[in-house]
Order: sequence, then structure tokens, then C-alpha cells
Amino acid sequence: MEPFIFLIRIFFQLYIMVILFRFLLQLVRADFYNPLSQFTVKLTNPVLIPLRKIIPGYGGVDNASLVFAATVILIKIFIINLLKGISISPLDIFVFVLWGVFEQLLNLVLYVTIIGALLSWLGGAHVNPMAGIFYQVSEPFVRPIRRLVPAVGGFDLSPMFLIIGILFLKMLILYNVQYLAFASTMYG
Repeated sequence: MEPFIFLIRIFFQLYIMVILFRFLLQLVRADFYNPLSQFTVKLTNPVLIPLRKIIPGYGGVDNASLVFAATVILIKIFIINLLKGISISPLDIFVFVLWGVFEQLLNLVLYVTIIGALLSWLGGAHVNPMAGIFYQVSEPFVRPIRRLVPAVGGFDLSPMFLIIGILFLKMLILYNVQYLAFASTMYG
């Protein structure tokens, strides 16, 4: 059963990443005509276009994408728990869905920052359309750190500080989510 659960997790995680990448692309107002943007739009439009009629955006935030990602995470949790024969409380489901959306957003910013930094260090990033989209998505997160941490010897260390900050935040929040899950099983 575990190999099938592994495949289910992978497919769901990849699609959740695409949905949340769409969310980030719109949040930072990245280049819509970039090939990676177009790929993302084509994979998410069939659900997001009708969903936006029900759930409007607000202040430049695409709420429909967040709801869509949360729904896909909820479906993933349901399928995996059904296959494992585990029942889970509604509070735990709510916490795991919220944590799943937030964790995947953090992971996405982490991956985009790492890939963007590697492409910039390898050179030729100015001619690669993928590098441009990674820069556009990660720049709003790196920029505040860059103001505080100056370049050292010509190297921009701000992506490294962002990566460390994301990993720290994930560990801090994961500890609290695990505590909540434990407490709900012990006392709920």
C-alpha cells in the first residue's frame, strides 16, 4: 500500500505546487507571457476560472487559488487516510490543511530562491526565460533582506539568509503543528 500512497502524495504535491506557483505569480505580478507562467496557467485555468466567479480576489491576492490549493490538500488527506484506514478529527484536518498550504508556499519560495540563485551564479541567467521568472517570484522576498545584508565580495548573500529563515520558520511552525496534533489526540 505504501508505494501507492507515495505516488498519490507525489502527484498531489506537484499539482499543489503548480496551483500555489500560480498564486505567487499573480501576487508578485510576474511576466504572464513567460513559458513557465503559461504552463502554470494552462494547468490551473480549468478550475480557477469558474472558481473565481464564486471566490473573488482581494487586494491583489488570488483567493480562489488558495481555496483551490486547500481543497486539493483536503482531498489528498482524505484519500491517504482512507487508504491507511485512519480516521482524523475535523480540527486536525483543518490544522493540517492550513499547515499544508503554508508549508507548500514556503517550500515553493525556497525552491524558487535556490534555483534562481544557482542560475544567477552560473551565468547566462539574463538569456534564460526561466531564470527571469524565478527572479521575479523570489525578488519580493529577497529584497528586504538585501537591504539589511550587503553584498560581500561581490556575492549577494541575501538568498542564503532567506533560505535559512524559511527553514527556521518551517521547523518552528512544524513543532507547534505536531504539538497541536498530539494534544488533540490526547485530550480530544
